[in-house]
Amino acid sequence: MKLFLARHADAIQYTTDTVTNDELRFLTSGGRIKENETADFLKEYLTDISIILTSPLIRTVQTAEIIASKINYTGEISLVNELKFETPLSPLIDLIKTMSNYSSLLMVGHEPKLGNLVKALTSISLPSFSKSGVCYIDYNTDKDIFHFGWYFDPKKMMIID
Repeated sequence: MKLFLARHADAIQYTTDTVTNDELRFLTSGGRIKENETADFLKEYLTDISIILTSPLIRTVQTAEIIASKINYTGEISLVNELKFETPLSPLIDLIKTMSNYSSLLMVGHEPKLGNLVKALTSISLPSFSKSGVCYIDYNTDKDIFHFGWYFDPKKMMIID
């Protein structure tokens, strides 16, 4: 299974006059632009996404919607609490394993959870998992082995092996 982990794009600051709750933070216009650029760059890698799962927070849902639009994904975008940053990793890893019947899975979430997940699955420590960053991991479901593939750095607009 192809496993893609995407960090949400840049969102508004934690509190404004109208947004006083972290769960209500939405993407900035700059975040939307960067996410569109990222999705354009990666769309050839993401063409066969079977399912998209996202944290239920607004900024991750908006990020997932941008990616879905760019890759012409027509399926459901499912919200899962396992991708919220405050939940433990083990239920998320269990969720990934239960999705092994899919050929490819895109998960949109938060830092530091995504970086910790990459390390837990592959033993690779990314120096940074930037906003709009995407990591590809190959999951050999028969052997239950995760292999780091690459990380897309949105600041450099390049894939790092």
